[in-house]
Amino acid sequence: MTVRRDALRVGLVASVFALCGRGAARATDALVIERDGVKIEQEAWKAVSASDFKNGWVNWKESAEGYGPAGYFRDSLGMVHLRGVVQDGIVGWGTGVIFTLPASYRPQYRSVHTVMSSPGEFGQLEVATNGDVIAAFPDPFPAAKIRAFSLDGVIFRALR
Repeated sequence: MTVRRDALRVGLVASVFALCGRGAARATDALVIERDGVKIEQEAWKAVSASDFKNGWVNWKESAEGYGPAGYFRDSLGMVHLRGVVQDGIVGWGTGVIFTLPASYRPQYRSVHTVMSSPGEFGQLEVATNGDVIAAFPDPFPAAKIRAFSLDGVIFRALR
């Protein structure tokens, strides 16, 4: 089996290092795996731009310390992955929209996830069928403002 990134072919060992974040490949690169005429493609991460953020949310300023900016991608199995840490937005039911995913990245049903927020608390992240990625806390925290909210590890199946 070989892994191709752009026009470059590398062996399996090198590809494992690349997938783990080591080596020449970057996390923003697309990944293509080919074997015996079968081709699997993973798209590159898509960044959430400053104009895509809503309700005061921005990428976490401490991202320079190694935390990633907000982003998403859909893998070859149709699963959407979120990443990054965001800050300074409004949290709450109906008011905590962080950004909205494009149509092909939206779930068929509302998706609910437990994530880390600061200072050291758990938060609830929801992905609505309209693509809204929402920072939501159950009562008694409606419309509360927090410092940071993690998107890392959120995965759900996209409706195609």
